[in-house]
This record gives sequence, structure tokens and C-alpha cells, in this order.
Amino acid sequence: MIIQGQVGTGGFANNRFAELSAGKYCMTSALIIKIVIAAIFIIVIRVATDQPAPARLAPVATSLALTLIHLISIPITLLDKIGT
Repeated sequence: MIIQGQVGTGGFANNRFAELSAGKYCMTSALIIKIVIAAIFIIVIRVATDQPAPARLAPVATSLALTLIHLISIPITLLDKIGT
């Protein structure tokens, strides 16, 4: 654990890449995918909450985008996966 001065190796929200990644992605790939996905998520939020867009569909669009983000990023970095 980090509090005790040890790096966790299988606990909650470990950011993994290289040999520990499910697809053996390098750190550069993990960083690029996180930046691209964050930018796309911000664009989805801005478009969904814009004036011409129906206000009732904003939560649906945001939730679906967040689901897609997790489906894409978990195999690459395992950042949001609980356990091993």
C-alpha cells in the first residue's frame, strides 16, 4: 500500500501498462488513449449540454459516452478495474 510505503500490486485502481496490461500496451499508448478519451468525453459533454441539444438527453449521452470510455480504456490500462 502507498500509505505504508509499498506499491500495491493487485488492489483497487492500479494503473497498469507494459507487462501488467491486458494487451501489453506501453506507457505511451496508455497516456495517448487517456488523453484522447478525456478529450472526446469533454466534447460529448459540451455538445450534449449545448443550447440546440435536448436537455433531457444530456444525461443519456454522457452516460453512454462514459460506458464506452470504460469499455475502451480498461483493457489498455486497467485503471478502473477492481481487483486483478
